[in-house]
Amino acid sequence: VDYALSGRDDHPSMHSNLILAFELRSEPAISGHHFMEVLAPDGFYFRTTCRVKIQLANQPAASSNSHEEEWRLAYGTEASQAITGYPLWAMQDLTLSMLLTNRLNEAAVVENIVELVFTPTNTVTVTGMVLLVGPSGYKIRIDCDVEIFQLSSDITVADAVVPGALCTGEQPPTNRARIRLQSETAVLASGVRYRMSLKVR
Repeated sequence: VDYALSGRDDHPSMHSNLILAFELRSEPAISGHHFMEVLAPDGFYFRTTCRVKIQLANQPAASSNSHEEEWRLAYGTEASQAITGYPLWAMQDLTLSMLLTNRLNEAAVVENIVELVFTPTNTVTVTGMVLLVGPSGYKIRIDCDVEIFQLSSDITVADAVVPGALCTGEQPPTNRARIRLQSETAVLASGVRYRMSLKVR
């Protein structure tokens, strides 16, 4: 799906367009105005003023991809069978851990290492980026350090370093950072597990 052509945005709580293709079995028996009803899975919300162009006002952060992720469409006297939901383009298999560092006194500034394990749904290349937003109160330096490893499925094989990872925070430091790949040959491949380590305070 092309983001620009479809207007699709899979980020949590963002507006997104919904495209449904359907064909009626017959013309409505009664002329005049007819209502179309679209039933979405739990977690999706429609604009109250949506018309011909149906637009989602809010969508959940992730999709379970189970039988409950089904859409239904009704128009006039006809109704569709359950329409299998689409998987959201979101990070999968997320785990988070932190290595805490002690400080000698309250004035000392220390940074803790955060490790995030994830599986991207879409491949990230040198033209893309990963936006990291931590909880309120955490600070990430503008020249933050980051390391990314591709996790090996074989315990006898070491994890592979993803080269050219660059972390850029904000000034003054906030809880947000952007991680980009500087090497043309480096990718975060779809469906592959990675471990990302960076420092926060």
